[in-house]
Amino acid sequence: MIRLILFGSLLLLTGCPGFTDIGEPLEPAYTQYSPIMMERSQMEAAIGQLPAREIQDAGKIYAYGNYLFISEKFQGIHVIDNERPERPINQGFIRIPGCVDMAVKGTTLFADNATDLIGIDISDPTNVHEISRVRNAFPVLLPPDLGEVPETYQNRSEDLVIIEWRR
Repeated sequence: MIRLILFGSLLLLTGCPGFTDIGEPLEPAYTQYSPIMMERSQMEAAIGQLPAREIQDAGKIYAYGNYLFISEKFQGIHVIDNERPERPINQGFIRIPGCVDMAVKGTTLFADNATDLIGIDISDPTNVHEISRVRNAFPVLLPPDLGEVPETYQNRSEDLVIIEWRR
């Protein structure tokens, strides 16, 4: 009986989601960021090796043999030859729209391609290629200042994937 009373009291304290203290509906979620979207077919076709470019917004770093892989938030991964750590050489860039995270197992680099998980053969880090893809392995990218996608963008075409949020 005491448990039932405590549980009932707890329910009363939580209130009703979606309403303010005085019963008015909450304002729609607002973000200072706008989504950058890409058609799924374009996003999947965009994976590829490009010439080296300057690192703008470095993310995670992964060491693999004499190489370093440095993620560029939402853009892809830099390939750095680190055989001589005093003089690293920027070898190339792997374009992966929506990339935030990566890991390596054996000769496969796993990365997020927005909502997809892709595997990239890095047995030759200067000549990489995609070898696997799991579609919709991850939830949609969220704006940095909000824990949900604003309503305005929730009803977009299924072919449009959010690959980045820009202020």
